[in-house]
Parts: sequence; C-alpha cells; structure tokens
Amino acid sequence: MRKHLFRLPAWDIVNSSINGEKHSKGEKGTSMASYLFQVAYTADSWATMVNNPQDRAKGIETAVKNLGGKIERFWLSFGDFDVIGVFEMPDSVSAAAFAMAVAAGGSCKNVKTTPLLSTHEGIEAMKKASACGYKPVAQRTGGAGG
Repeated sequence: MRKHLFRLPAWDIVNSSINGEKHSKGEKGTSMASYLFQVAYTADSWATMVNNPQDRAKGIETAVKNLGGKIERFWLSFGDFDVIGVFEMPDSVSAAAFAMAVAAGGSCKNVKTTPLLSTHEGIEAMKKASACGYKPVAQRTGGAGG
C-alpha cells in the first residue's frame, strides 16, 4: 500500500519569527516558548471521529490553558501524523505534561513534541555554538581501526 504524504507549508509556522520577534508573553507576563505538536490517532479514535465529527482543537484547549499555554495553529494532516499543532507553553515541563496527558489518554498511537526556536533564537544559538569551545573527534585518514 502506497503512503501519501501531504506536507504543510512551513511559512505559517515561521512567519512570525522572520523579523526577529521573540516568543509572546503569557498571562502573567512570562515568556512563552513555541512547540510543534504532532499526533497520530488510533484506528478506534478515527472510527469515533468519523461517526461523530469533532474539532479536537476545541477538545484540548482547556487542557492547554490549564497548563498556562495557548494553541497558536492547529491542522489535520496526511501521512505519519494526523494532527499538527503549534502551541505556546510557559516551559518545557508544561509541554511535556501535555504530551504525557495526551499519550496516556489512549486515543493516540504516536505523540511527538518538538521545541521550536524563532529565527532570532536560532541565530543566537549559532553564535553561542561557534564560541563554546567544542572540539570534535579528530578524523583519521586511511587505514582501518577505531
């Protein structure tokens, strides 16, 4: 069986960070980090949603808010993941807690959370990487050995 993969344009995800914007502020004025959230539903979950169509963004909104976060964007998709979302969370512990709650719920067979950096943050990370003093393993030329 041939698997079809539908790729969403990344423009919507990175558009807000092109001009060096930092993460938004949460309700208490704290900086919010962005996370890419990907979910693959079980066959039983799909059967339930086909028989009773529903907007799962609304279904998870309360849980995200209870952890101090907000849903930025939410899509259904084709391929390895059925849902793609971009969330803002106050910290990685809150993002992990949400991923754990979703995984523990049993409706999903795969849950993946990826921290996102704005373009500005990525450039700052590159600058730090160039100055951190890391020395790679020396490359050997020719011959066998470890």
